[in-house]
Amino acid sequence: MTLVIQTNTQGRLHVWICDDHGHILGHRQRVVQWHGAEFALGLVDRLLIACSLKPRQVRRVLVVRGPGAFSAVRIGLVLANTFGYVLNIPVRGVTTEKKLSDKVIERLASQHAKFQKRSVRPWYGKEPNISQPKRRYAKAR
Repeated sequence: MTLVIQTNTQGRLHVWICDDHGHILGHRQRVVQWHGAEFALGLVDRLLIACSLKPRQVRRVLVVRGPGAFSAVRIGLVLANTFGYVLNIPVRGVTTEKKLSDKVIERLASQHAKFQKRSVRPWYGKEPNISQPKRRYAKAR
């Protein structure tokens, strides 16, 4: 089984579960305000329950690693990397700005040889924009 996680699309969370041939067995999505990625784990849990699966039956994790909002991307990656670490399974990251289509998911989930790493790093699509604080604080005397 392959778990697919996408948290980078604005206002929505998506999770899919695919069999070993890449066929989609189930899909759950949630409309969220702001990033809302804190609901991702519950969404995965409900998907596994709906498909009568245990977490240990997941053999691979596919996660969208960006680009997208910092917090949303990070939470999706933390979830995927935690599954990879705890279950000792491979994790694969892909990049896209759009929602993954069913055809793309089936193709990616069936490419078992490309699932090699145990963790994936984020890709935000641009350099960080770190600015100076707007208000200067007086030094304590």
